[in-house]
Amino acid sequence: MRFGKKTAVYVGISSAIPFLIMVVVLESNLIVTYVVAIAAGISVAAAFLLPWSMLPDVIDDFNLQHPDSRGHEAIFFSFYVFFTKFASGVSLGISTLSLE
Repeated sequence: MRFGKKTAVYVGISSAIPFLIMVVVLESNLIVTYVVAIAAGISVAAAFLLPWSMLPDVIDDFNLQHPDSRGHEAIFFSFYVFFTKFASGVSLGISTLSLE
């Protein structure tokens, strides 16, 4: 059975939450560290790679809704990159302020 890209993003990103709780609750050992590292890798991959694969679908949907409009692919890609970098900068700023 196939599932959609949005479902894969939600499941992939939220898969790290139980493992991060496990780090806090359980006593630290090597096996727990390996399991959490694998879950974090899956979560990061879902957060960074799946939206890139969803972007062509968004462009195709926009072209179907607006057939007379052409050449907007660069705007979609540049907005995605800008807001990804903006969110990274804000999160780095917040983490820097909280760790001070």
